[in-house]
Amino acid sequence: MYTHMAKLLRVLSIIILILISIAITFDSGIFVYPSLSNTLFFSILVSLLTLITAFYAIHNTSYEKVSIYSCIVFFWGVYILLHCYHTNGEYYRSLYLISSIIYLITLSFLIRIQIINITFIKNILLCIAIIQLVFMLGQSLNIIDSYSKYFPISGTNENPNTNAIFILCCLPILIERIRNLDKTFIYKILFGCILLFLFILKCRTAYIGGAILLATYLLSGKRIHRFWKKSNYIRRALLLSLLCTTIFFTGIHIYQIKKDSADGRLLIWKLSTEMVAKNPIEGYGYGLFERNYNLKQASYFSSQPSTTEHQNASLVAMAYNDYLEQAIEGGITGFIWYLGFFILLGYLAIRQKNREALAIVLAIAIMALFNFIYAAITTWFLLLNYGAILLAASNNQFSLPTLIKRLISIIFCCIASILLYHQCRVINAQIGLKKSIGLIKERRFEEAGNLLARLLEQASTSEAFLTQYANSLAKQKRYEEAIPIYKKASLYTSNISLYYRMADCYAHLSQYSDALTTLKTIAAIIPTNLRSRYQIMCLQRHIQDIEGAR
Repeated sequence: MYTHMAKLLRVLSIIILILISIAITFDSGIFVYPSLSNTLFFSILVSLLTLITAFYAIHNTSYEKVSIYSCIVFFWGVYILLHCYHTNGEYYRSLYLISSIIYLITLSFLIRIQIINITFIKNILLCIAIIQLVFMLGQSLNIIDSYSKYFPISGTNENPNTNAIFILCCLPILIERIRNLDKTFIYKILFGCILLFLFILKCRTAYIGGAILLATYLLSGKRIHRFWKKSNYIRRALLLSLLCTTIFFTGIHIYQIKKDSADGRLLIWKLSTEMVAKNPIEGYGYGLFERNYNLKQASYFSSQPSTTEHQNASLVAMAYNDYLEQAIEGGITGFIWYLGFFILLGYLAIRQKNREALAIVLAIAIMALFNFIYAAITTWFLLLNYGAILLAASNNQFSLPTLIKRLISIIFCCIASILLYHQCRVINAQIGLKKSIGLIKERRFEEAGNLLARLLEQASTSEAFLTQYANSLAKQKRYEEAIPIYKKASLYTSNISLYYRMADCYAHLSQYSDALTTLKTIAAIIPTNLRSRYQIMCLQRHIQDIEGAR
C-alpha cells in the first residue's frame, strides 16, 4: 500500500514542481500585475504539494527522523504570521513568504524520503534558465517582443536584472556538470550563453555576484590552499593588499557606471536606516516598505533644502537591500531571521562540503545587499531549492514517536488546507479585479463597482483592488464613498496615482484643505514632479490663495 502511495506521491510531486516552475516563469495574464500571477500560483501550488505530502506522511510514518533545522525554519514562518496579525501587515507579501517557508520544509522532506531526487530539481532550474536564454535571444533578434516597457531584452520578466541574477546563479550547476560528466558539450554552450547575456544585460549586482562565485571556487581549491600555506607573511600581505585595491577600484567603477542610480540607492539606504532606528522592535509590517518609505522620503524632503538628492528622487518600491527591507518590515527580529537563514544555509554547505551550494548561497547573500532577492521569484525559488537540498542532507535530526509524527503531519495538512482556501479566495478576487477594469473601459461603472463590492472581503489588503473599487465609485460621482476606500488603500501603498485621485475627490466635495495636503504629499515624495505642483497652484488660485499660488 505504501509503495503504491509513494509512487503516486512521486508522480504528483513531479507534476506540481513542473507547474511551479512554469508559474514562476510565465505571466498567466489573468491578473492585473505579472508578479501577482507568479506569486499567487506559486503559493497555491505549494499548498497543494504540502497537502498531498502531509496526507502521505499521515498514512506512512516509516521515515526515521525529523530535521531540527526544518523546525527552526518553521518558527520563522510562525514569526511572520504572528507579526502580520500584530502589525496589520500586507496579506499578499506575508502569504508569499509563509508559502516559501512551507515549500522549503516540504521539499526537504520529499528529498529526504527519496520521493524527489536532486538531479531532477537542478534540471528544472536549468530548464528555467534555458527558457530565459531563448526569450532573451529572440528579443535581441527582434523575433520576440520584450516583456518590459523600458528594456529591449528582459526574458520573461519585466526587470532584466532579475534574469541576470538568476542565470548567474545557475552557473555553479553547469560548472559541476562540466567537471564531473563525460558529455558536457551542451553544458559548455549554456555556460557561454549565460556569460554572453550577463555582459549584454550589464547588471551590476550580477557582476558582484559573479565575483563572489569566482572567489568561492578559487578559495576552496586545493592549489590555492597549498600556495597560501607555502607563502611567507610578506607575500600574503602583498596579495591581500592587491585584492583590497582591486575591490576598491572595481567598486568605484561599478558606482560610476550608473552614478545617478547609485546615488538614489544611497539615499534609500540612508532613510531606510533611519526608519529602522526609529522603530527597531516592531517594524512597520511585512509588505509595507513601499508605503512607509515614500512617506518617510516625503517628510525628509519637506525638511531639507533642495539638493541633488531631490533631483534623483523617485517613487521607491523596494529598499535594494533585502536585509534593510526585512528590518523595516519585520523589525530587528525579522532581520535576524532573514540573515540567520543565509547563515544556516552557508553553515550547512560548509559542513556538507557542498561547494556548489556554498557558492550560490554566498553569491545571493552578498547580492541581497545591493538588490532585491526574495521579491525576484525565480532567484528566490532557486535559493529555496538549494536550501531544501541542504536541509535534507543535514545530520542534525531527531526521532519522534509515531503518534507525534502523525500529529505534525495533521498540523501541516491543516496549514496547507487553510492556505489553499485563502489563496483561492484571493485569486477569485484578483480575477474579478481584472474583469472590472474591462467593465470600466466600457464605461459600465456601476456594474464594475457592484462586482468589486461583492469581492471586497476576499481581496483583503490588495491596494490595487481597493484603488480600483474607489475609482469605480468616483466615476459614478460617489466621492464621499470613494474617499474612505482610497484611505484604506493608502494604508498599504503610497502610490502617487492614488493620491491624485483622492485629491480630485476632495476637490469635488470642496474639501480644498484636504486636497492641498494630499497634493503636497505627492510633491514632497517626488520633488521634481511638476504635475502635482501645477495642480497645487491651480487649486490655490481657485480658492483665491494668490500668495500661496505664487
